[in-house]
Amino acid sequence: MLQATRPTPFAQGIVRPKTKLLRLDGSRVLTVPVADRPRRVSQSDWETVCRVNDAIVKRVRYDRDRARSANSRTLQTPQVTLARGLGICTDYATLFEVSARRVNIKAKSVISDSMNHAWNMVCLGGEWWNVDVTWNAGGVFADGSPMLEPARADPDFRRRYLLTTSDSERELFALGLISQTHMVEDIRDIDFTRTLRALALIAHIEALLGVEGPHDQLTQQVGPTSSAGYAVQMPVGHRGEQIARLYKEYLRLEESYPLAVTFRLGSRPSRRTPGKSSK
Repeated sequence: MLQATRPTPFAQGIVRPKTKLLRLDGSRVLTVPVADRPRRVSQSDWETVCRVNDAIVKRVRYDRDRARSANSRTLQTPQVTLARGLGICTDYATLFEVSARRVNIKAKSVISDSMNHAWNMVCLGGEWWNVDVTWNAGGVFADGSPMLEPARADPDFRRRYLLTTSDSERELFALGLISQTHMVEDIRDIDFTRTLRALALIAHIEALLGVEGPHDQLTQQVGPTSSAGYAVQMPVGHRGEQIARLYKEYLRLEESYPLAVTFRLGSRPSRRTPGKSSK
């Protein structure tokens, strides 16, 4: 969670970015950096990414209850996230990934186990930039109370983690304008869009395997072997052909994209998303 902090004196050699005071209520004022387009990013790309980020922040709030539950290991579809108006980091990242690609922005999702967090990166002008819609959507004060609505409604507040780099985040952190960064070593790519497709295939396969039918007693051994090392028992006939076709499609996805799930016939799916209480 983002902790709202007061700015500290800026470090020597760091150029202070433009800031403003954001009045939240009668007693609390927050200093936020003014969101400026990076010089290496075109105005058109900047406006497009801002629209996608702002639309998600306005419609989806952080789901604190789900983050503390066993459901934090599940992945919502973008449709469910928008319908509920609630999500955790993986849901924000999935929704941004899908939305950005629809407007021709090259986007991917990344996760860090050490941070227990997922966010996005976009490629603009041949350079990858961080976009963290979860952190842009809000945070908490140092006393643990939720961030107030005037902050979420402010365009500069909801763009604090929009098109940042390690260098820019390091400077903002040194100035006390942000309280956490993405500067970790264990970042890896995850394609949540293809992961959702993979999960749908897995669910279809498991449903077919669980269907009672007249030919259940007639099985054949087919590869590949399960993670337990034994040949998988498969129904013959049309249902077996369906399962084989779906499983081949899943394996093609797994070979081509970094998925957040692994699956072998005969074993339960293994999730690779951040663990419980994802940020």
